[in-house]
Amino acid sequence: MDRTLFERYSPVICRLGTAGAYSPELVIENTDRDILRYIPFEHVNTDAKLVIVGITPGPNQLRLAYGEVQRLMTAGIPTTTLLHEVKKLGAFGGSAMRPNLLRYLRHFQFDKILRITDVESLWDENAGLFHGTSVIPHAAFTTTPKGESMFAGSFGYLMASPLFRECFMDCFVSTLREINPDALYIGLGDCPEDALQWCVDNGYLQPRQVLGSFCHPSTSGGSAPSVYIRDKVLCDLKPTDPVRRRVANLDRAYARMAGATALLLGGVTPTSEPPRAVTQQESIKATPALQPPVKPARKTRDVPCDELTEKVIKRIAQSGYVLVRESKYLAEFCAACQTVYLLKAKTSKNNISLMVHPKLLRDDLVNLLADSTVSTDHRHHSSMSKFPSKLHTGKQPITYGWLLSVPGHAEVGALMNRLLELEPAAD
Repeated sequence: MDRTLFERYSPVICRLGTAGAYSPELVIENTDRDILRYIPFEHVNTDAKLVIVGITPGPNQLRLAYGEVQRLMTAGIPTTTLLHEVKKLGAFGGSAMRPNLLRYLRHFQFDKILRITDVESLWDENAGLFHGTSVIPHAAFTTTPKGESMFAGSFGYLMASPLFRECFMDCFVSTLREINPDALYIGLGDCPEDALQWCVDNGYLQPRQVLGSFCHPSTSGGSAPSVYIRDKVLCDLKPTDPVRRRVANLDRAYARMAGATALLLGGVTPTSEPPRAVTQQESIKATPALQPPVKPARKTRDVPCDELTEKVIKRIAQSGYVLVRESKYLAEFCAACQTVYLLKAKTSKNNISLMVHPKLLRDDLVNLLADSTVSTDHRHHSSMSKFPSKLHTGKQPITYGWLLSVPGHAEVGALMNRLLELEPAAD
């Protein structure tokens, strides 16, 4: 498949503009099952330091690109400059994708990784550092009983489709050798991540170049983007939310990205975690701004991460939980159904102290955990950012949960697995 099709299709785009998004005149090939529409995204930023890879351009990007081509051609802009400008505008452009993409980049501190002031400049003055593309660089659609639908399938389907595979090989894979060999690659979802892994396995990319994947940034993804960057956890989702079934995969993707970016940041995990969304039930009504206490806060002794604590952390991680954050006093773990905190200060050989979400039912915990001890009432700790807050003995709300006392290191793994069977109480 020819990578440079602009001269062939540009007269039609100049004539139709945004109205050409579904014109048969701009279809590259139609196999009745799979359809490929031309989009003027031929420009490749060979000096890019960051490459973000989607599945395929969608209708919004088609309209953005066609409208910009029409405007620039009417103004007499040279083709090379035109293609550069169209790609800069259309690459994950519009209000449907870019806002969440910026959230992800800020969360993982790509401003520091790329040594720029703000990641939004990647679409402006720092556009030379960024290349946006897709595993199917032209707009791919599949036919359904209701008409055309933008391709959102698996990498396996892509490779099984002669049309989509040809576009992948000729218009995506062939460009990789032209791009800076130190560029970092991020996929948007499972299909691009699998495609990038295929490129690693087949020698087109080095393993160090592929950081992993972001959750697809489309605003139509519901709560998925917020779950991905830890703004929400399973307990925050409604029972009918379809994202509940994807939390484990989102956790896996986050853990890989957090580990890869931490290495690039010199071992420092992302610190720009956005504030946790608070439900109305958890909010404190009409709480005035509180003044700091007159007396200094009581100092808490340092808690070293001794050998036992390290073993417990490793054992919890082996149970499928992701270590998200760690301080001298707490270790925060997330998995498909739970956020769990290890209280390092209270952990000893015969007593491993964990805090679990207060929306879990105590009777369920007692029935499930057998020999483990469950507190008879909620316990409080100021650093459990994923748990709700309420007033306790002080003047400010403090986060709270159930305290579990596990008798020993050997019991932790089985306990963590059983916790995944529990569902939080409905609001």
